[in-house]
Amino acid sequence: MNVPSKGKLVIQNIEDFNQQFESYYEWSCAVATVFVHDIVVAEDIAAESFIALWNKRDTIHTSLRPYLLKIIRNKALNHIRHLKAQQQLKENIQEKMLDYQEELILQMDHPFSYVDRKEVKQIIEDAIEKLPAKCRQIFLMNHMEEKSYKEISEKLDITENTIKTQMRIAYGKLRELLKDKFVFLFVF
Repeated sequence: MNVPSKGKLVIQNIEDFNQQFESYYEWSCAVATVFVHDIVVAEDIAAESFIALWNKRDTIHTSLRPYLLKIIRNKALNHIRHLKAQQQLKENIQEKMLDYQEELILQMDHPFSYVDRKEVKQIIEDAIEKLPAKCRQIFLMNHMEEKSYKEISEKLDITENTIKTQMRIAYGKLRELLKDKFVFLFVF
């Protein structure tokens, strides 16, 4: 390392840099720890400070310690500002969630006030009516008459695989027809 008489730092090569790193790394960690109160973060700041020192080595016009101190200080400030911004974001999100919950509570008499049994029954019956005729017949036999696939198969003279296929179609169509009506149930 060459240090001119004016006290200006000169890092000409990687050996000069390594020498400065070995001389000042522990000091840099200690300074950063005073600023951020976290040794792991302080070590990161110290390492990043040396990277910045290397990247700016040709423009340094002062001695090493004050320059390195300035870099560490700025990186510590950036870290703290970043933490504050993250905390503010978390608080904003939490506040919005609480506002949403408050609004939801104010809008309903009780958690299931929107689920009036007669209304739900009518919505489901309307959806079943929209199923294709054969699909609807098989679905009703299975769910309303509580017939097994085998019983339905014998009564309608079709295979059990056809029954399974029709039931899959029925469930798929019902899910599609009812998803907008009961989305609230699925969210909670």
